[in-house]
Amino acid sequence: MKLDMKKPWKFFLLTFVWSWLLWGICIIFDFGITEGIGMLFYVLGAIAPSSVGILLAKWGENKEYWKNFLNRISNLNLIKRKGYLVIFGLPPIIFTLAIISNYLVNGSLISFSSLTSYIANPLSLISFAIATLIGGPLLEEMGWRGYGLDHLTKNHKLISSALIVSIFWMVWHWPLFSIEGTLQSTEISKSLISILIYNIEIFSYGIIIVWMYSDNSRSILSAILFHFSINFYAGLIQLPVTVKNLGTPFLFTIAIVILLYWKKQEKSIKTVNKKSNIKKKRSS
Repeated sequence: MKLDMKKPWKFFLLTFVWSWLLWGICIIFDFGITEGIGMLFYVLGAIAPSSVGILLAKWGENKEYWKNFLNRISNLNLIKRKGYLVIFGLPPIIFTLAIISNYLVNGSLISFSSLTSYIANPLSLISFAIATLIGGPLLEEMGWRGYGLDHLTKNHKLISSALIVSIFWMVWHWPLFSIEGTLQSTEISKSLISILIYNIEIFSYGIIIVWMYSDNSRSILSAILFHFSINFYAGLIQLPVTVKNLGTPFLFTIAIVILLYWKKQEKSIKTVNKKSNIKKKRSS
C-alpha cells in the first residue's frame, strides 16, 4: 500500500492556519487573554493541534487506524515502567538542577511560596492538576505527536521526524509573544536572550517527548503525561524565569544525547543491512 506523503504536512498546515488566524485576531485588535473575547480566541486557537489530529485520524484514515489511535491515547500498558519514571522524574530533576545552579551562581535560594500554598490547600492542587492536564497536554499532544509525528515516521527517519515536529511545535508558539497576558508575553519576552532560551527549551522538550513516544510503543498517552508533568511541576514550583533558564542547558544536552543516540542507531542499521546484502550477493 502506497503511503500518503501529504498527510503530516496537511496536519501542520491546518494546525498553523487554524491557530495563527485566531491568535492573529488577538494581535491585530490588541485583545489580551485577560479580556473575555481575547481569552476566547486564545483558547480556540490553542485547541487546534489535537482537534486537527483527531479530525484527520477519524475521517482521514480507515477504522483500524482510528481504533489504534484511541488505543495509543488510553492504553497505560504501552508505557514501560522506566517510562513512567522518566515522565514524572525528569522534569523535577531539571528544575532541581536549575535551583542548584542558581545557588552556585548567585548564592541565593528561591522561595517556595507557591508550593507551600498548594500544600496548605490540597483541593486547589487537584483543580490545578486538572487545568494543567487540559490546558496544554490534551489540547496539543493528540495532534503534534499523536498524528503529525506518527505520519512523519512512516516516511522519514526518526531523527528527521523528531527535528521536524519539534521545530514546528516551537515555531507554533511564536504569536503568543505578542498576545498580552500569555506566559510568553509576561514572563519570557523581556529580552532576546530570554526568547532564545525559551525556544531552545521548547525544542529540547520536543525531542525528549518524541523519545518517550518512540520508546513506549508510539504511546500518545506518554506524550500527554510527559507534557503534563513539565507544566505541573513548573506551576507547582513557579521558578523565576532567570532561575528556570538555568535548567535549559541540561535539557538541551539531553536532547543532543538523544539525537546522537538515534544517529548511532541509524549507522548500526545501515552497517547490518550492508553486511546482509554482501552475504546475499556472495551466496547467489
